[in-house]
Amino acid sequence: FCMSLDKVDRKILAILQKDSTVSLNEIADAVNLTTTPCWKRLKKLEELGVINKRVALLEPEALGLSLTVFVMVQTNDHSHEWYRRFVATVEDFPEVMEFYRMAGEYDYMM
Repeated sequence: FCMSLDKVDRKILAILQKDSTVSLNEIADAVNLTTTPCWKRLKKLEELGVINKRVALLEPEALGLSLTVFVMVQTNDHSHEWYRRFVATVEDFPEVMEFYRMAGEYDYMM
């Protein structure tokens, strides 16, 4: 699904992407709305899945995690069952932040 966003929605999203802790009052002021219509827009964006969640971005080095590794995976089995097992296994590793299906020489990148 693709939702049509107006200028106000886009500005709200830009503000939240920079800092998701910005108050409703600050967002409303920035987009020239009162708090109630601004809150309704935020709720609509959340309900439609445009805003998936609000998270804190951690500084890896402050946590002793100064190494970033990309792992490339090749497989000869491209069945749905293999993929399902692969996903279940990878999800058990908190160190794996994301993984992607690739085209070309490698099948997955974690």
